[in-house]
Amino acid sequence: MTFAATGVTPLQLPSSLELIVEAPGAELGATPLSGLLAYELGESGWILLPSWVDRELGELHVLVPGNRVVAIAAVTPRVTTLTPGWNLVTFTGAPATPVSILFGGVDVTVDAVHRWNSAAGRFDSAFPLAPSFSTLSTVQPRDALWVHVRGEASVDWAIFGGALPGLPRPLEPGWNLVSWVGATTNFTTAAIPLFGLAPAVFRWNATDELYEVFNAGGPAFFNTLLEIGALDGLWVFLATDGPVAWPQPGLGPAVPGS
Repeated sequence: MTFAATGVTPLQLPSSLELIVEAPGAELGATPLSGLLAYELGESGWILLPSWVDRELGELHVLVPGNRVVAIAAVTPRVTTLTPGWNLVTFTGAPATPVSILFGGVDVTVDAVHRWNSAAGRFDSAFPLAPSFSTLSTVQPRDALWVHVRGEASVDWAIFGGALPGLPRPLEPGWNLVSWVGATTNFTTAAIPLFGLAPAVFRWNATDELYEVFNAGGPAFFNTLLEIGALDGLWVFLATDGPVAWPQPGLGPAVPGS
């Protein structure tokens, strides 16, 4: 089913379907500078819907439950550059987004996605080119993901999502793979609430293919993790007997791509 994009005018849809919204090039853009966002009207207000953009055809694809009112609005996406090989990135789109549409437009270059399951002490994984081997079916906002890109060229991954409010990030004893939801900042400033609790933190540098490390118990000159960027993924080792909440400031509705 196809509808013309007319701003925020609601549409009543008859059944569960994939809605395709045709949009002018000025809204989708030849580069990921602007796009479209889809919401459904729920009991507690507007809820973001999973979506992806086909830039070649100028279409927004939205997964819509049946019998819902849907509003389409122009937004600026967050853009993450995925380099060949492994990338540790943060998902910022709609709740319960299926992995099958997660990398719409660049899916031919992504062959593995991993999310750390702290409770089970293992990875849940998705393999877009071999879905029968996948154990990860959906992702949530703020999920830190290992994403593998095959080939030799970088790709821009545009994620259409709303603002991320400041929330305490729960950490469990042992290893946690988490995202930093805040502006680019000095690492020691961001990690003040973790002092004495998290002796080791690692950030993956995809360009140089190595970990930058902050070791609270070691000499300062050995620390190479000096700054964390908006939506960086981090390995955090928590040396406590119980969970700890890491306060994070949140982000507005868009983050400039690099």
